[in-house]
Amino acid sequence: MKRPPKKTDWKLTLGILVFLIGINAGWYVFSKGSGTLIALIFYSVIFFLYWRMYDFRAVMLAGLMGFGIHLYELIFLDTGGFQALDTLLFYLNLILPIPLAYLGYRAYQENRKGEE
Repeated sequence: MKRPPKKTDWKLTLGILVFLIGINAGWYVFSKGSGTLIALIFYSVIFFLYWRMYDFRAVMLAGLMGFGIHLYELIFLDTGGFQALDTLLFYLNLILPIPLAYLGYRAYQENRKGEE
């Protein structure tokens, strides 16, 4: 059975997820892009999985996927046409999944050690 992670890690992870949901919701309102809607739905599902079921692996994979997708966009797609707000939100979406993946990994390792 999964145990909840440390309270500070749990709150920090939920805070990052809520921030990512808010960023993508706001970005969708301004840009109406399908990518922001997909990210909004994706992070909302991950939030539910972590909040209700303590699914650490989902958080870890969401962080890796979020970082990987935005890194791919940064390297291979033209992001030079972004306005200032778009650029800020893009880089927040690039950077915030990194601590998300780390916190998910750390909670997963804690949970594995507790089962042994």
